[in-house]
Amino acid sequence: MAPQNRNISLHREGGIISPADTAKEQIRPMIKNPSADIARIKRMIKDKKSVYIRTFGCQMNVADSLVMKSILSDRGFEFTGNLEDAALIIFNSCSIRDHAENRMFSNLGLAMKKNPSAGFILAGCTAKRHGSKLFKRFPRLGAVSAPSEIFSIGEIAEKVIGGGMGIEALAGGVYGFVPRVGDISEYVVIQTGCDNYCSYCVVPFLREGEKYRSAGDILREAECLAASGTKEIVFLGQNVNSYRDENEGDDFPALLRRASEIEGILRIRFLTSHPKDLSPKLIEEFKRNPKLAHHLHLPVQSGSDSVLKRMNRKYTSGDYLKILERLRESVPDIALTADIIAGFPGETDKDFSKTLGLVRKADFDGVFVFKYSPREGTESYKMNDDVKEPAKKERLTAGLALAKELALKKRKAYIGKKVEALFENDDVGHSSQNYLVFKKGAKAGEFGEVVIKGVSGFRLMAE
Repeated sequence: MAPQNRNISLHREGGIISPADTAKEQIRPMIKNPSADIARIKRMIKDKKSVYIRTFGCQMNVADSLVMKSILSDRGFEFTGNLEDAALIIFNSCSIRDHAENRMFSNLGLAMKKNPSAGFILAGCTAKRHGSKLFKRFPRLGAVSAPSEIFSIGEIAEKVIGGGMGIEALAGGVYGFVPRVGDISEYVVIQTGCDNYCSYCVVPFLREGEKYRSAGDILREAECLAASGTKEIVFLGQNVNSYRDENEGDDFPALLRRASEIEGILRIRFLTSHPKDLSPKLIEEFKRNPKLAHHLHLPVQSGSDSVLKRMNRKYTSGDYLKILERLRESVPDIALTADIIAGFPGETDKDFSKTLGLVRKADFDGVFVFKYSPREGTESYKMNDDVKEPAKKERLTAGLALAKELALKKRKAYIGKKVEALFENDDVGHSSQNYLVFKKGAKAGEFGEVVIKGVSGFRLMAE
């Protein structure tokens, strides 16, 4: 079962108290802050251990929240969609960009005002990034928990809902298997962390270096999900292409092949890939594995070789385009999506024009465009952030406009054609290319070919 945390202590102003002393501390009068005692007592006498979880950021955070939910459910916690009804509120945070972090902080402060009697846990990358400093900013915060500590969430939650304050769980753990009942499509984490150290990215500092789950552990989780009704699994990692099982010898293509043999699994996807690690073996697996979705998200970030070098991406724009060419030769109907950054330090108008040129030449099915956000601790933070804010916004707008143009063109090309769709919900599903498909009357779990009759927004309308 889930590994237990061995590095949790309870901190209070004036020293450290042990978990054994917690009960005494809960009933001791606190003249300086009586409202905190009242809030603790209210939490302690609630009939149900109700939890509200809010997730910010990437798919990895979504997967982490699902694991936390399963662990807490095993401990008797119940879940609510209304934070005002919760005895415990968990925010699973993102720190990849300044905007995401500030938005989360704003929501956390608002939640504390709306439910002053609840206990609060801040989990995720922001907790790892700021650690104990967060207790000064949010005195009512019960605990901070790093991404690597999600398997300790049960112990942490029990302490916080029991009145514990100032709990730090920032050390680290091993990602493991937690039994859970799956939906039609479910995430399965295969690796965490990253060793690439792109100059703008905080992930290696917050999620740490690359760690890989064993193939046996991953496949066991996928088999359990399939037995509960899951039809699509999405393998997740900061860099799935680098996956390897050092004991069993499996690389990522081998893992995909073994997963495709699981009874009940109809489709397999994966996120996220790094271009430098996309091997010929993986391209061949796309061609030979009928269960592998015809979609690949492959972040490019820039079309300028000088910018790519400063980003420490370890490939050129030409290298990237050759990869796309090989993919389309192998799987002609594959959908390709990417990320780009607008306004990286030193980026000129000419540099960004090259990025737009690459996007158009690549003919992406979708592009996610982000404005550069300096993050303390990264190499790019030391660079001169010399692109003015109006220029960043202008480039962002241009990138988004081109992304919309290409996305609509690609979708309209499917009118009159058949696509293979899996419906995760009634009426709504996704094609193999990860296009959103709407078919009135379709039932959750249906899988098969549908005919596309039109496009509404970015949805394919089927019959």
